Amino acid sequence: DTDGTPRAANYVDTLPPLITHTPRAVAAADRDLGIQAVMTDNIAKEIELGDASIFYRTQGESAYTEIVMNRVSIDDWSTIIPAADVETPAIEYYLWAIDPSNNIQTFATSDTPQVVNIVTIDTKIVINEFMFDPATNEPDNEWIEIYNYGTTSENISGWILSDGEDNFIIPNGTTIDAKGFIVFERTDSATPIAGITYGDSAPSIILQNVIGVITDQVTLSDHNSLVVDEVNYASTWGAHNVTDLKNTTLERIEAAGPSNDENNWIHSYVVNGSPGDTNGNKMVRDFTITPSLIDPLAGETTQFDFILVTETQTAVAIEIYSETGTLLHTINLDTATDTGTYAYNTEWDGLGSGGGPIRGVLQIDAVATAINGEISRHALNDDLLTQTNQGMNSGLSYKRYTSTYRKKFISKPTRVTVIFSEIDNNGVIRSLLTDVPTPKGQMIFGWDGRNDTGLIEQRGTDMDFSAIPIVGNVLISRTELSVFGLEMSPRTSFDPASDTQNILFDISDTANVTIRIKSAEDGSLVRTVFTSLELNYGFNQVEWDGRDDLNAIVADGLYVVEIRAENSNSGQVSIQFGESFVRRGF
Repeated sequence: DTDGTPRAANYVDTLPPLITHTPRAVAAADRDLGIQAVMTDNIAKEIELGDASIFYRTQGESAYTEIVMNRVSIDDWSTIIPAADVETPAIEYYLWAIDPSNNIQTFATSDTPQVVNIVTIDTKIVINEFMFDPATNEPDNEWIEIYNYGTTSENISGWILSDGEDNFIIPNGTTIDAKGFIVFERTDSATPIAGITYGDSAPSIILQNVIGVITDQVTLSDHNSLVVDEVNYASTWGAHNVTDLKNTTLERIEAAGPSNDENNWIHSYVVNGSPGDTNGNKMVRDFTITPSLIDPLAGETTQFDFILVTETQTAVAIEIYSETGTLLHTINLDTATDTGTYAYNTEWDGLGSGGGPIRGVLQIDAVATAINGEISRHALNDDLLTQTNQGMNSGLSYKRYTSTYRKKFISKPTRVTVIFSEIDNNGVIRSLLTDVPTPKGQMIFGWDGRNDTGLIEQRGTDMDFSAIPIVGNVLISRTELSVFGLEMSPRTSFDPASDTQNILFDISDTANVTIRIKSAEDGSLVRTVFTSLELNYGFNQVEWDGRDDLNAIVADGLYVVEIRAENSNSGQVSIQFGESFVRRGF
């Protein structure tokens, strides 16, 4: 008794737990054999994890193998006898449980075990993909797909689809073609998938999505109720809306692989899965690009990594496309010569077959072409974008004004825009970045406190940071365009009547450069030194004679030097401001 027995005789629990189990009479050889049971205690205490087991052996053997069972819910327990141990002529087993008071109960015994006759079947039909956790209209949007990986079609009339609680009998006249798919939809009230509707006939078939070791099961049995395939899945395998991308499915990787091994399942990389079609990651999966920004001219490289799971000889390649879909370059990798799992990694220097750099926002595809013509192309869900403010450092002194530095973390390549606006009327003060392709990871950007005209800004400001994801597997191949090292010579002041001032600066890439001289009082244009002049990367020197656009010597005072560099190929723009002081007669 949980509260003890004050002023009464001591209570001692001597009753064993209760095991309720419906055994199978027959099972298929070389296929996982699922065992489920309900275990309850007479005083409503839970059987603890590790206190319930199955002991099994092939008939004719002497020793039993023990597997600790998994608790699916408070009283529901489940386990799998692996396919490798399911052999003819029969499997013998018994269940064992112990309650918190150390009372033991069994279903069958080691001397009189439960017997399951094992028969050999040659069907190659498996549960291939299913939506167990749709983001909306649950359970209406749930569905289950089966696949025939054999070479002949098969009549499946009268077969049974089940979740272990309710059964759907497949209609007469249903045939699944060789290499064919059939999709079972729960109800036709949801978006149709052009499959067979089961929900109206078996509405209690509901795929659970609770987070646990085993979440639920999907079984497929033939017309004799012999289980052909069974998947006891867990939400931790993937495709759960809380832990993964929304509206993804569980996809089988190897058709002939184990049905109850989470390593043979993966969440779809395509939203809503691929009902009635080859799984999106049947062959190519886990594709990564590291880093997602390189400068080929600086000798930087990136690495492509992915996994190939194949059932036959397969040619493998990396295809590199422009953002508009033009194929620019192909890297042929080693061919997979046989069935199995292959890990690929290859380094790319950003150069094409002619030796020149391939620049821009690039789409990278890993493509596997099986000897039978089947193609698997890695597809990525592009709806996920996480941007997290990682902090801010303000107030760093820069000459006579304040420079503000911001940090952002971006989970995938994006186009970034950063605008500083006036707090009161939201008017734009400085467009710092505009639609700039930016790699994933932490980005740090600084504002020098000047507005778009180059004047020092004294008003309070708000920052608007926006990041729009770039669709696809993205690699940004470019030189980071920047104007840097800006200096004036002489550094302090100069007299236009007798001298000129040299504007010294570096640019990181060949660009079209515009240099303007502006008034530091009101930002008005004083002189355009030149417009869109193509300058090579590296050091540059430009002379200003202290005159305006009318060739008149400017008045004494402080002037803003604006250098704007633009790369027409990449669309990058870099603006740098400096200061020039004119003083005559000194």
